[in-house]
Amino acid sequence: MLNNKRAMAINKNSNAYIIIYTVVMVVIVGALLAILATWLKGRQETEVQKEQKFSIMRVLGVANEDSDKDQMVELFKKDVTIAWIEKGVYTPVTGNKAEEKAVFDRLGNRKELREVTDKLPIFQQGDTYVIPMAGKGLWDDIWGFIALQKTEDGTNYKVSGIVMDHKGETPGLGAEIATADVQKKFIGMTLFDAEGNIAVQMLKGGITNK
Repeated sequence: MLNNKRAMAINKNSNAYIIIYTVVMVVIVGALLAILATWLKGRQETEVQKEQKFSIMRVLGVANEDSDKDQMVELFKKDVTIAWIEKGVYTPVTGNKAEEKAVFDRLGNRKELREVTDKLPIFQQGDTYVIPMAGKGLWDDIWGFIALQKTEDGTNYKVSGIVMDHKGETPGLGAEIATADVQKKFIGMTLFDAEGNIAVQMLKGGITNK
């Protein structure tokens, strides 16, 4: 009698058992994932910042794809000034941990970066300024950094480096923005035309005037 009751109580083929088991497993797995995400959050942010700093060193021409990232990050800390451009005012924040984090948080939020109209991140090494870029490709986000130097007469800026990447563009088409062959075409271009308008653009294929 007792054995029959116990068998009925733990009938693993019953709908009730399956539902309870599923709910318990979902709760346990969800709790473990939440704990793991919290535990790894700091490390993930560090890795994202490392990748961003490495990209900046690449656009400055200091690093290439084969360079040691940790070494480049240390060089970034020594040589690159982190700053905001807010209402036309350049404000360095290097050394201010909270502001530095805010800069890289903005870089990591590409939607916010492409929509914000003020308080933009900027990076400086000597007479070279690095500006982040973000936009929408055909299928998903595209982003990168562009390095600018003043022209010899001081009236304009020229592109001295550019790094671009994408999330989901078509291989052989939109994805080509991440290749060196496309990026090197921008090197040496002047930023503004005679009227002060932005003269450097990337347009869809078929343009005859290069």
